[in-house]
Amino acid sequence: MVSFSFGSGPAPEPAQVRAPEQAPTSEASASEALLARVPVPVPVPEEVPDSLTLDQVVNLIEQLEYRQRGLDAIRTDLLSAAVQMATADAGSGERELAYRSLRAELATVLGASERVAESQLDAAWSLRTRFAITHEVLSVGEISAAHARVIVDAGQRIGAGSSPECVARREAYQREVLSFARQESVNRLRPIARRIAEQYAVESLDERHREEVRRRRVVVQEREDGMSDLWAYLPTVEAYAIHDRLTRIAREVERAETAAGDETAAGDENAAGYGSAAGGVEGSGARRARDEIRADVFTELLLGAEPSAVACSRDEAVRARVQVVVPVTALEPEAGGVTAERSAAGGRADMGRAGMGRADGGLVPVAELSGAGPIAVSAARSIAAATALWERVVVDAESGAVLQVDRYRPSEQMRRLLAARDQHCRFPGCRVPLSRCDLDHTIDAARGGATSTVNLAHLCRGHHVLKHHTEWKVRQKGGGDLLWTSPTGRTHADRPPSRVRFAETGPPGPGRVAARSSPDGGWHPF
Repeated sequence: MVSFSFGSGPAPEPAQVRAPEQAPTSEASASEALLARVPVPVPVPEEVPDSLTLDQVVNLIEQLEYRQRGLDAIRTDLLSAAVQMATADAGSGERELAYRSLRAELATVLGASERVAESQLDAAWSLRTRFAITHEVLSVGEISAAHARVIVDAGQRIGAGSSPECVARREAYQREVLSFARQESVNRLRPIARRIAEQYAVESLDERHREEVRRRRVVVQEREDGMSDLWAYLPTVEAYAIHDRLTRIAREVERAETAAGDETAAGDENAAGYGSAAGGVEGSGARRARDEIRADVFTELLLGAEPSAVACSRDEAVRARVQVVVPVTALEPEAGGVTAERSAAGGRADMGRAGMGRADGGLVPVAELSGAGPIAVSAARSIAAATALWERVVVDAESGAVLQVDRYRPSEQMRRLLAARDQHCRFPGCRVPLSRCDLDHTIDAARGGATSTVNLAHLCRGHHVLKHHTEWKVRQKGGGDLLWTSPTGRTHADRPPSRVRFAETGPPGPGRVAARSSPDGGWHPF
């Protein structure tokens, strides 16, 4: 058994470090200094001792994560330095060849393909040279390498130029997005980073969308075992609407199959319905999974089946729902400035409810498709123009907290407000949409918990079960803030996503007052 320590661990033995082949030089000293930055590793046991508690094991994992973040930052430094060293002295005609040589050597060292090596070199160079603020935050362990990749990927639309204006835009974007990256999971950070980056983008999303929509296509790729991939490159709204429609039809088919199964003897092949109107593999008696039904419905609809024959319900067969959030200024481009109330409005075309986000003065308005990310404002306008229902979301001017929801059709006020506030499951890191969530009493109603907005939050089915049947605990702190406590006693704060979406972000523009300023009097995003 290898000894197991909770301290920093012993320093590596001298034999573990390869001795230099020549006498120490300044270069060797530089290498030693760089190696000194490497966190001392935690001793790895042959097996986890039985004497450890779960809390101690989780604590070790947490320590390893912070040390890994430091190692990732050093790895970025080394990869970036390798690119610089390999290409610095090469002439313009030789630079590409020098880079390819480095890429090949790195691939052999990593035991990976040259494509993988090139991806790592490009990512490191971009992070180290264009997103230095993010790299610094990674090096001190405040974010992970995955967070950094999300920030860099989203920031590409801001531009790679070295002009003072471009550099200033990238730095402002990083400061703003890092305030969320320190608190959010990678999954939740991705749409936040994309939304913020759109406000600093050199070319607007609508301009890029007009170019990309001309590249839409459908492609077949043959796979093994008599199967193939059929994929389509489509505008995001249409793609999500298609998937939502297939899912709704699949649910109807599942209900019909379940009802048929209850009325027939067990093992009846026809009751399983795999060879029924929705298509399938003949001779299979097993009940289909949701993915299988979606694929069968997709095939039948495109090959000419009537929607009602496939779904057993004409209404569900022809409706798809998507939710969009778009600032008032995106619908009223001629409006100058915003009101003090900073109210918002939204709509539902045939595709479901749409709330409206904040109006942010001189910034480029960013529309979003819930569950996906930013979409072209023109697409959001088209949905809003065809909507049968509008909602107005009134938010706090500073925090972005949802204060009120007005809807021009009778509905339960409480559910509307909670839907606008939560927008997805409120377990830390989870983004399951509201359509697959339950409204949960934070304090159980059976134990005296009130049915009010201060005691309700949306949880997906999985985390709803986790809350009620494991040692996970949650309490509300006011304003929609949730504080989760894990079985080992760790706390995780979860802010309402509406604050992220509706809060003031970006540099101040016309009609907007900068509420926060830096010591020198200039605008600061925090």
